[in-house]
Amino acid sequence: MDEGARTGGFTSEIAARIVDEAFDALDAPMQRVAAEDAPIPFCRTLEAEAIPQAAILAIGRIGPRAVERQGALSLAPTVFLTLAVDHRVLDGAEAAAFLGDPKIQIERGQI
Repeated sequence: MDEGARTGGFTSEIAARIVDEAFDALDAPMQRVAAEDAPIPFCRTLEAEAIPQAAILAIGRIGPRAVERQGALSLAPTVFLTLAVDHRVLDGAEAAAFLGDPKIQIERGQI
């Protein structure tokens, strides 16, 4: 994944070397996810559209919601975490594992 141009970029060179020197060790073919071969726009809205995003994490508002604890319903402060991923870059199982860590830390009061 590279924010730079698809052609002639630093990561393109690294990918080419990996394919040349370690092709047999790859589990799957290399796939480049990069910006288009065009200048990055200065406008923030257009810039966000031009630069590839591997994942976007959305954090909802903390609010009281009904939860089940030991067979009884009670209100508890909860928050929704939503992770949108580009599956060319990140596997769904890895994304789920990523969300599992903050969930446990929040429940333990570590965050």
